[in-house]
Amino acid sequence: MKKIILFIIMFILTGCYDYVEINNLIFVSGIAIDYQNDEYILTFEMLEEDKPITISEKGYTLASAFDNITLKISKIPFYHHLKVVIISEDVAQYHLKEISDYITRSPEIRNEFYLTVSPYSNAKDILNSHNGNDKPISDIISTLIKTNNYNFDISYNKTFEDMYEKLLNDKVDALANDIKTDGINIILTGLSSFRGYNLTHHFDKDKSYIINLLNNEKETFTLNDNNISIKVYESNVSYSFDNNINISIKAYADISYIDNINLHDENVYKSINNSFSNILKNNILSFINESKVNDVDVIALRERKWINKKIDDHHIYDNQINIDVNLIINRKGLSFGDFNE
Repeated sequence: MKKIILFIIMFILTGCYDYVEINNLIFVSGIAIDYQNDEYILTFEMLEEDKPITISEKGYTLASAFDNITLKISKIPFYHHLKVVIISEDVAQYHLKEISDYITRSPEIRNEFYLTVSPYSNAKDILNSHNGNDKPISDIISTLIKTNNYNFDISYNKTFEDMYEKLLNDKVDALANDIKTDGINIILTGLSSFRGYNLTHHFDKDKSYIINLLNNEKETFTLNDNNISIKVYESNVSYSFDNNINISIKAYADISYIDNINLHDENVYKSINNSFSNILKNNILSFINESKVNDVDVIALRERKWINKKIDDHHIYDNQINIDVNLIINRKGLSFGDFNE
């Protein structure tokens, strides 16, 4: 009986203790990290009475910056709802390893947030761009990455967990979303690539859907040609390796906009299919060339060849790369893709 009573008392006390602790927590939804004058500048976006507030502090190491900002806050920072970490261009170039080491070793921080890069301003400026908006900037960024990936394919909808795995993989480059603010809105500008912990290149947003397409991450994207727009709603990309690298794309699309074109002529559909197949192929070739010039491999060609041929090709983009596009445009449930054959 004494044991039962002791257990009940411990349960009640533990419950009260947790209740008190929760009331003393403040939820950190976003973190911005800058580096100036040999110091880290850390900025927290936190929720206080459901409204976002920001606070900044400095430190010669990332750990000391976290310690200093914690001392400045009257409550205990709680990171389990962290959605976004924004790093400046300088931090992305020279300090990503220290940040990654600190985050992955910290038991309070989960790796389920988005790491983003601010190439055009201090990361702090992004979190401070509320302009009276009661919605947290970190929520806006998180939603923007998810919805843009779903609707337009100009974002990379992967958390830091995925990025960190690629940072440790010497056969593939990691990706992070680039963002900026115009003072009113948060804007996705493209993708940053990393080899190891080194920033290697910025891809503009027009290359983002190509990266997602070739990684089989997302199918939906829009292509435009004069007075015609098509929306690709399904795609599949396969890779094969012989003396060359062969990339085959099969995609299905609907016409989403058309002006002054006769849709009743089969030859028109042949022309549309050929035209958009060539547009997609040329866009992919442009991306391949940009990757080669900048020595970047965000579609894991080197890793794919290693898995397929057990050949570790450090100069993978010096190979002949063949692109085959089979684009099938539909009208009212009827497929006209066979006209290309």
